[in-house]
Amino acid sequence: MIILGIHSHPGGHNAAASLLINGSLVASVEEERMSRIKGDSAYPAGAVAEVLSLGGLRAQEVDIVAMAGLACDEPQGLLADRVCHVIEHQHAHAASAFYASSFGDDRVGVLTLDGEGDASSGSAWVGARGCLRNVAYLPRHNSIGLLYAAVTRHLGFIAGRHEGKVLGLAAFGSPAHFLSRLAAHPHPGDALKDLCGDLPREDIAAGLQAFAEQQVCAWVQQQMAAMGVSKLALAGDVFANVKLNQRIQALPGVHSLYVHPNMGDGGLASGAAFAVHARLQGGLRPELAPVYLGTRIDRANALQALQKFDVAFEEPVNLAQAVAQLLAQGQVIARADGKMEYGPRALGNRTVMAAAHDPHINQWLNQRLARTEFMPFAPVILQEYAPAYFPAWVAGQLAARYMTLTYDASELAKQHIPAAVHVDGTARPQVLGRADNPGYHDILTAYQGLTGIPSVINTSFNMHEEPIVRTAEEAIRTFQRAGLDALVLGPFLVRASAQ
Repeated sequence: MIILGIHSHPGGHNAAASLLINGSLVASVEEERMSRIKGDSAYPAGAVAEVLSLGGLRAQEVDIVAMAGLACDEPQGLLADRVCHVIEHQHAHAASAFYASSFGDDRVGVLTLDGEGDASSGSAWVGARGCLRNVAYLPRHNSIGLLYAAVTRHLGFIAGRHEGKVLGLAAFGSPAHFLSRLAAHPHPGDALKDLCGDLPREDIAAGLQAFAEQQVCAWVQQQMAAMGVSKLALAGDVFANVKLNQRIQALPGVHSLYVHPNMGDGGLASGAAFAVHARLQGGLRPELAPVYLGTRIDRANALQALQKFDVAFEEPVNLAQAVAQLLAQGQVIARADGKMEYGPRALGNRTVMAAAHDPHINQWLNQRLARTEFMPFAPVILQEYAPAYFPAWVAGQLAARYMTLTYDASELAKQHIPAAVHVDGTARPQVLGRADNPGYHDILTAYQGLTGIPSVINTSFNMHEEPIVRTAEEAIRTFQRAGLDALVLGPFLVRASAQ
């Protein structure tokens, strides 16, 4: 059975399309990657065409269209006459987290939290035997997601896009004053200007983050007790907050945590497809979904793009060793190879890498990529070295494979990779095993062999306020605009010094 999931509705964000074949997620692309408009909410015609192409299918071969959200757009073009099912917003979030997890036959608590969607701001579900059973919906009022968005806007950032900047800023402030004001007000969102008063923006951000952690963790514990679960699957924009996820993982009774890699609305298309399949088949056993689900850069299209732009390049016999040597020399290198990542995090295939031993590299990267100076850069680390750098990490913690939570950094990490440790002593690592991404792992292994350090900075390959690059041509343009030192494009190596 072929199900095409689509997320698109007026006033929404991160429209997307996902392709499910016989219950397996085989492709997913957000429209922003096609249109190059950040968070694009338009009907995802480009994304639909791309996932069908990735699946080797035509629109006529789709059996069912699964639309996410009760206010969704109608399927367009040849899909208009396909059988269509509509999945409620929070249900789609829950399905994305449950069915793409590795929990199999286990009983799981599935929690969703966002700003709002179909008149609610969150939900709780029990996942068991391949089926989801709703336990609770959270009303829109007092939405922690809407409160975070309102403070984001108050601080001069873009709500719905820059909440991560507020999280980064929070590490520089003192939470006490704003936290006490928020806790004392029954509806803090209604009196935000007065509550903020003349507090510094760092203290406002810190108080907001502390309040969010307190409120959400209390709710999570309440739901876990009511459902009798120790394993959690999370989705929704609120769970893009990596410090919050660290607090949840540390809660008593949490034995296993999975945060859907595309936790925001870009993951709703996948969730809708999963939910429809489970509805029609009487369930679907959860199985860990791949995270590389988008457009592929390979030797052929990389070579075509290099020739089109008349770019000098080489094809090293040992590409990983060549890249590692450049990193060890302090060069900053982009990598665009293989299938594009699913979700907002770059996980090696659309990535910018740099040595993390020099904290001054952060200023260089911020200037070249036009990013905010107080935002931390995240590391990728070889899995076998993760416990030494992040002592709370233990094997099997899936969330760390997708950079969806922070860890307290050890003294060794602060010494060896200070550029990847935030001012609060935490980092958001991608813990990498070779099976996850062999080519990326080989580069990091070679770098460790040269330097003794098993970690480098891993940040997304895009300019500020632009989507992550998708194609080989986009990779070349962004490489040139950013003035990076080198570009890995498929099997090829481009050196800025050779141009």
